[in-house]
Amino acid sequence: RSVAAEDALRFTMLETLREFGLEELRRTGELAPLQRRMADYYTGLAEHAILFLQGAESTAYHRLILADYANIRAVWTWVQAQREVALALRLCSALFVFTNNNAREGEQLALATLDLAAHEPPSPLLVNATMTAGYCSWLLGKLDVAEAYMQRALALDEVIGHRADSAFLGVMRGMLAVRAFDRGDYAAARELFAREDEIMREIGDEWQIAMNIVNWGIIEWRLGEFERGRSMLDESLRLHRRVGQAWGILKALTDRADLHIVCGELDAAASLLVECPPLLHNSDMPDREASYHLSCTRLALARGELGEAADHLAKSFEGHHATGYFYGLEENYLCAA
Repeated sequence: RSVAAEDALRFTMLETLREFGLEELRRTGELAPLQRRMADYYTGLAEHAILFLQGAESTAYHRLILADYANIRAVWTWVQAQREVALALRLCSALFVFTNNNAREGEQLALATLDLAAHEPPSPLLVNATMTAGYCSWLLGKLDVAEAYMQRALALDEVIGHRADSAFLGVMRGMLAVRAFDRGDYAAARELFAREDEIMREIGDEWQIAMNIVNWGIIEWRLGEFERGRSMLDESLRLHRRVGQAWGILKALTDRADLHIVCGELDAAASLLVECPPLLHNSDMPDREASYHLSCTRLALARGELGEAADHLAKSFEGHHATGYFYGLEENYLCAA
């Protein structure tokens, strides 16, 4: 809706036409069937898009869904009102990747889905919805709640004979490993990462291998195993480049740059970070953009460029606040201090 005075009449007329159309659909009994078709269409669109979100076409499909996100929200409102459990589970599962853009909204969607599905039997889609609730809780810093959801999802997967999506399960096991690390249980963290690495190498899922070892590598260098961490992060970056998914490449670039900074290899860090802006251009990935600016903040601080650091830190704060990412905000505050 435009605020320009010369457009006011035109937009008022469009609103009138919309209301008239809705009244006619109600009068003829066509509104409910049309809403059903809309729900089926946009749920199917999200399910189709997620098939491409781990590959080289991920940015195009990511933007495709975001361009229609207002319609998807409208579908979600209808699904809730009609208590369409099956559609709710499908939509929640398909939108898992997009919760990185807004963890608060993702949490609301996942919790509402689990409420609708409270009496549903265990299924792969129920595992995915439970996992989504855990993932969003984790992003928002509700770590105990997140762990409870993840353990519940693993238990459900056990009941259904391990039929849940391997990518969902891989993310879940990775988060449990990070949680174990945060508690100081380093042996458990390494065991979880090693088990996931074994599973994904057997499957041959290069994206999931790369995601697992980038997080495992971070833990290794934080434990003082710099060479092991360096090797893992380098392999992750090579794999992500081969897969071609922009989100994964960006994560691998910033995580590898961070290790260069810790090791005092500032020029090497800068050479990786310079690759990020072209990947971020028109990508609609605020979480990755915030992480990029956080790495740039660290580099500028290491170089003593305080003005540059402050500029990047402000942008990182803005992105992490918008997405709700707890760990990112925590790192922002550490840099500010």
